[in-house]
Amino acid sequence: RIYVLEFNEECARQHGLEFHRSADIMSEQTLAFIESQRPDVVVTLFHQIVRRRLIDIPRLGVVNLHPGLLPDYRGIQPYFWELCEGATRAGATLHLIEDERIDSGAILGHTSYAVQPGMSVQLNYYLTCRSAARLLPECLAGLESGSLSPRAQDRDAGTYYKWPDSAAFDRLERRGHGLMSWRQLFALLAGRYDDVEAEQVVEHACA
Repeated sequence: RIYVLEFNEECARQHGLEFHRSADIMSEQTLAFIESQRPDVVVTLFHQIVRRRLIDIPRLGVVNLHPGLLPDYRGIQPYFWELCEGATRAGATLHLIEDERIDSGAILGHTSYAVQPGMSVQLNYYLTCRSAARLLPECLAGLESGSLSPRAQDRDAGTYYKWPDSAAFDRLERRGHGLMSWRQLFALLAGRYDDVEAEQVVEHACA
């Protein structure tokens, strides 16, 4: 059973899902809602720290959709920093939230694609979410069946990124990228990026 905390209310209604809007994932009202649903798993995608009380609720655990490749790009807006730092590939990571440390839990799987010349941050974020959504069902099925073998992260690897500053925006521009592109936005809405190939790696247990 999956319950949606941050989602379009009309879409949730169409799919017969319970809906709860919250600005604070750890508020008493939100935690009470989650506990009342007895979820098998909680999937997160937001800039909030998940505390122990929430971690302990779902039977299979809390899965975070991190919009960047771990452990290289930890922290805030990794889809910005991938382009800013000149990465040749971008993507998303699905990992467990096992404690209150940020972006440190064992990895369930990741998906990546080639960074395109002139790619905007907006387009990178879209491709990240789209490719992660395609990876999520396999990871959830593996959690349920026990066929996954989550891979522990090297705590000393990668970099923790904070909010971009003016120097970072300048560096992004020098690399030929921007925050958004109207041309790419219209192409995105027309479905022209739906066939971008993404490589998927899921941490299956060895037979």
